[in-house]
Amino acid sequence: MKRRLLLQAILVGALSAVPLLYVNVHLPQAPAFVAVHFNSHGAATRWAPREVLWAAAWWPALAFIVFTWFPQARGATWFWRNSQQRQVRALTVAVLTVVVMAFVYAGIRFGKEPANPLPTTARR
Repeated sequence: MKRRLLLQAILVGALSAVPLLYVNVHLPQAPAFVAVHFNSHGAATRWAPREVLWAAAWWPALAFIVFTWFPQARGATWFWRNSQQRQVRALTVAVLTVVVMAFVYAGIRFGKEPANPLPTTARR
């Protein structure tokens, strides 16, 4: 039983590291500015420096760390002990990983190298 729980913890932890690996491999080829917001028609409307992808890639790993160690620190049951909690937390990390990967992929795919990508707020 403990072996299965350990294997599941390792798999969820590895899954949460996938965005970090993806950003590490693809960041050098990414454009200087990546798309971070899209309108209802699918066109990119907001841009950010490509380094913002690192911040996004850390979210699944941080969620895994919080779900694993914080309940134990306050004296509650460990992350992998309760079956229902284990499934919900593992599913949360998996969904967060998919969402972050979609954000990172779209940002890199629709990025650009314009002279001034950030919208100006000054009015004439």
